[in-house]
Amino acid sequence: MCKGGAGHFLEKYLQQLTPFCHLLFTGVILLPITILGMFLGGYLIKKFKLHITGMAKFACISFIVAYLLNLLYFMCNCEVLKLAGLTVPYSGFKQLSSPKNSFMASCNADCSCKVDQWDPVCGDNGITYMTACFAGCKSSTGMGKNMVKINDCVDN
Repeated sequence: MCKGGAGHFLEKYLQQLTPFCHLLFTGVILLPITILGMFLGGYLIKKFKLHITGMAKFACISFIVAYLLNLLYFMCNCEVLKLAGLTVPYSGFKQLSSPKNSFMASCNADCSCKVDQWDPVCGDNGITYMTACFAGCKSSTGMGKNMVKINDCVDN
């Protein structure tokens, strides 16, 4: 589908979108572009009566044009995700100093949170937490977007 970094991290990006935006992106944008590319390629091969060598040249030229257009990605500027303990400090709570425990703060130190788990939760303060546990929740129900937090210690 995508080449380079976009192909590797596209799924992680799409996980952060609402289901509607995800479906809109894949169904309304990617699918028609893919279909258009297939038909356009077939039409150009038929119109110019390309043989194997002509198709190889056409593929190389298409690849070079796509590569040059991908250089436009360097001009993109994305907002950095506000991730508690990594890009922003825990507001109103003492953060523990160890690099291994950069996600730990006084509100979640006794929760035994798993550092290798990624199920992001957005707080009312606009900050994302790795899991509900890192947000200081003593208990939660559900997973992902269906998660309900209980006993949140995050500053609202």
